[in-house]
Amino acid sequence: MIIYSSTTFEALTQHFNLSGLSMSLSKILAFFLVSEDKVIAMKAMVEQLGIAKSTVSVEVARLEQMQFIEKTFKPNQRGHYYRLKPNLWSSALAKKQAELSALQSILQRAEKEFNSVPNSLKELQQYVAFMEQEWPQLIAKWQQYKRDNND
Repeated sequence: MIIYSSTTFEALTQHFNLSGLSMSLSKILAFFLVSEDKVIAMKAMVEQLGIAKSTVSVEVARLEQMQFIEKTFKPNQRGHYYRLKPNLWSSALAKKQAELSALQSILQRAEKEFNSVPNSLKELQQYVAFMEQEWPQLIAKWQQYKRDNND
């Protein structure tokens, strides 16, 4: 099956690219999501996506840093193998919550730095406060949804 030419693959690639990811990173992430293989060799990404090995290497490292994929091994096989991280979307929610907390700390320090906090920072403070309040419920709802819809 040729995954890289599927409509879903193309749509996901376009979506991730429009969301700010590079085209090559978007293709690799879409490839992981639509692939029937749970473990994917770097060689397969290079061959099937038509992306230079050096670019695949850099983008795979970015996906690892983003905690979307992880390196794994195949018994008696040489090469670099990767898979989507287990519980990827739960981890993404938890990571976002940590990012919000870090941003809240920066904004609290900004209040001390400025005599009068700029309106743009005030709105950001309100947004972060709102999201920090709502995020735990969102995580709980996601976990419940997963339990209720576990295949």
